[in-house]
Order: sequence, then structure tokens, then C-alpha cells
Amino acid sequence: MGSDVNALIASWRPPSDVYRLPNGKKMYTWMFDGGAVAVPIGDAAYAVNRYCKTTFTVNKRGYIVDWRFEGNACRQ
Repeated sequence: MGSDVNALIASWRPPSDVYRLPNGKKMYTWMFDGGAVAVPIGDAAYAVNRYCKTTFTVNKRGYIVDWRFEGNACRQ
């Protein structure tokens, strides 16, 4: 929070997607695809796709004002 988005892009590389909000803010999203892993359930195993979608909201001056993540392969 409060960091310049350019520093984030330099560290994380270019985002997967950028969306401009009507209020002038932007949302930068990075997707991580961790592939599938086998999860044993009883006598069977099921494939579970691992991913993490992280989104940062940036104000008009380019500073991060909010962030969120979703997925089963996210690390804090």
C-alpha cells in the first residue's frame, strides 16, 4: 500500500491485464498458473488446478491504494 506501481511492475514483471476504472483509477492483475496437482480422496485422486490471481488498485498518481488475491496457490 502506498508504493509506486512502477516499482511493482519492475519487481513482478508486466501484468497479465490492466483495467481502467471510470473514476480514473486502474486495476493491475497478475495471474500465476501453478499447474495441476493430484489430490487423493478416498480410493481416487482428482486433479486440482493451482492458481493465484492478484489485483492491485492504483490511484491516478500511480500509487497502490488497495490489493486483493484469490486462488489456492497464493502466498502472503
